[in-house]
Amino acid sequence: FQSYHLIDELSVYENIETPMIYKKVKRKEGKEKVEAVFDRFGLT
Repeated sequence: FQSYHLIDELSVYENIETPMIYKKVKRKEGKEKVEAVFDRFGLT
């Protein structure tokens, strides 16, 4: 089985964004990447 390592207390957006914060991705670029993931999977 796969382990997703999601943080229950965070939203879906925050769980996607968190690794980018640690990688020091600029906030604007991170937001664009999170939105691209949302679009890809039909999330709002």
